[in-house]
Order: sequence, then C-alpha cells, then structure tokens
Amino acid sequence: MNITPQFSGEVVNGKLTIRNRQQFDEWIKSLKGEVRIVVERAKGKRSNLQNNYYWLCLNIISRETGNEANDLHRIFKAKFLPRKSVKYGKQIYKIPISTTQLNKIEFGSYMERITAEAGELGITLPSTEDYYKKT
Repeated sequence: MNITPQFSGEVVNGKLTIRNRQQFDEWIKSLKGEVRIVVERAKGKRSNLQNNYYWLCLNIISRETGNEANDLHRIFKAKFLPRKSVKYGKQIYKIPISTTQLNKIEFGSYMERITAEAGELGITLPSTEDYYKKT
C-alpha cells in the first residue's frame, strides 16, 4: 500500500510555512519525474469521532503489544508529528505538537501512519469506514 503523505502549514502575509519541513524535504527528495503539488485550505479541527477511533486503535495495539495506550500515544506523537520549540528556563526543547492541533486531514494522515505501523506488526485495525458506519 503506497500512502501519499500530506503536509500542513500556515500562510502568513502570502508566505507558506510547512510545519514538518524536514520530513517534507525528505519526501520531495525521494520523488522522481513529474509531480503535482496541491495546496488547499485546511478543514476544521479533528472531530470527536476521529478522536474516539484513534483511542480505539491505540487500545487494540495496546492489547496486542502489551504497551499502555497512553505510552503508545506518546510514542506515535514523537514518531509521526512535527515538533515545536518550547523555551523552559534557559533551555529550548523540541516537543511534538498535540494531536488536538491537527485538522481533520492531518489527523487522517496521522492515523494512516499508525495503521501502516500496526500492519507491519501484524495488527489489523478496523477501517475508518467500518468504524464510522457503526457509530
């Protein structure tokens, strides 16, 4: 399964800043030939339904791996989300953004990465279509 990553950013004074620029640059370097870049206005914040599905998936992975769901939440944030700089005292720390800051598209991309990772471990997660139909 080939998942095309989606990146997010912000436009300020006509200039686009991509949130996870390093990952974006690495992805661009991996491409060959003609490409199409699409920029679209972000859809609203992630939904409660998406959040419920996320925690369902974390609990399934937790049962299969023995890791706590909250630990998996922290691991996946560190692995898949862009980082922001936070100054504390005299130090600056790079920490992952919160999943609550993701819009619906970004959260969908985040979940695709988690689903792919679970699949590599032999863990099958319910499809979003099946989950959303039941709720």
